[in-house]
Amino acid sequence: MAEQGWIFDSLPESLAKRGGSPEEHVFSLSIDTLVREVLQNSHDQRLGEDKPVRVEFRLHDLKGEAKSRLLAALDWTVLEEHLAGMSAVRGPLGNTFKRELREIRTREFLRVLYVTDHGAKGLLGDEDVDASNFGALCRHVLNTSEDDQERGGSYGLGKAVLWAFSGVSTVICTSRLSEPNRHGTSRLFGRANLAYHKAHGQEWEGLGFFGHPDPEGRRRSVSVWGDEAESSAEAMGMPFQWDGNESGTGILLFDFNEPGEEEDRPLIEIATDIQQAASRWFWPCLKIGSLAVRTTAFDGPDQVFDEESTLDLEEIAPFVQLVGPGGEQKERLSAEGDWAQRELSVRVPSQKASGTDVVDDGGDSPAVLRVGVSGAESQWSERIAL
Repeated sequence: MAEQGWIFDSLPESLAKRGGSPEEHVFSLSIDTLVREVLQNSHDQRLGEDKPVRVEFRLHDLKGEAKSRLLAALDWTVLEEHLAGMSAVRGPLGNTFKRELREIRTREFLRVLYVTDHGAKGLLGDEDVDASNFGALCRHVLNTSEDDQERGGSYGLGKAVLWAFSGVSTVICTSRLSEPNRHGTSRLFGRANLAYHKAHGQEWEGLGFFGHPDPEGRRRSVSVWGDEAESSAEAMGMPFQWDGNESGTGILLFDFNEPGEEEDRPLIEIATDIQQAASRWFWPCLKIGSLAVRTTAFDGPDQVFDEESTLDLEEIAPFVQLVGPGGEQKERLSAEGDWAQRELSVRVPSQKASGTDVVDDGGDSPAVLRVGVSGAESQWSERIAL
């Protein structure tokens, strides 16, 4: 079996003399954005309407042997050369890579975020099937159609958020598939979303993929499967810990970094934001039990945070109360706790075709508008939760 590692896209000879600078992406993203994208996709990929999906955000400052082990498993010698090429580029993008590379090399700890979902479908699909979870997430992250963007949670353009939260735009994915592939059910693959750069005396288009060399002779990486995928994932700190044969996906955000933050925030502060963001945006799913979210954080080997996302967040309390209000509805709202509702008919437009989805023709849909009076002032006053 050929050794796994990185293969980058070389620049075609027709473009070798183009020069120029890499494409620069300016992101204005928050932890809320990351959490919303991750949980939307995990919830959409759950195995059935009656089966909840469980998601864990695990934030680590890796030190000593744990840091060295991850770098070795990640084929750091090759990746580092390409990151150094990015750091040599002029402009803000090059400065960012220069700073992040310096921190990885010299700082005591390496910050990473692991995200794992349990009870979801996993990264289904062969290497070259575009309309699949694997193809959309791992092969075509920044290439999606307008139809894909209409979806609430496809592995499409929104997944670029994951790479935005890696200081060096590098993400590794593992998965236990709900439907066995001809290669098995355990899978590992990675992607580095770099731009044009020079490394090893060559010019490179930018994208790099982590896996096995394609056995069919094409110059590209393909997924690692089976026991080898599981041992590599364990070396990277993301072992296949799904219960029994439970399927799901694991994601490693290498060199976790918040876009727009000049200094790394404390672990507990970030973990708290993740835990609260899940409650803020997914409280209906938490309430009905279709989603469970846990956030942990580790400073080296020491756990410093471990919290479930709950319905106790003060700012969402008025909405949670309205889902199952007590007492009778009122004709006129005046006191805290008063509520009323009205049945409406909402005109739903026809759905755009997307992949293999069955198109919904739309039509009139019944809905209920419920309004209540809350004594608490918050940023959500005079807002509607859909």
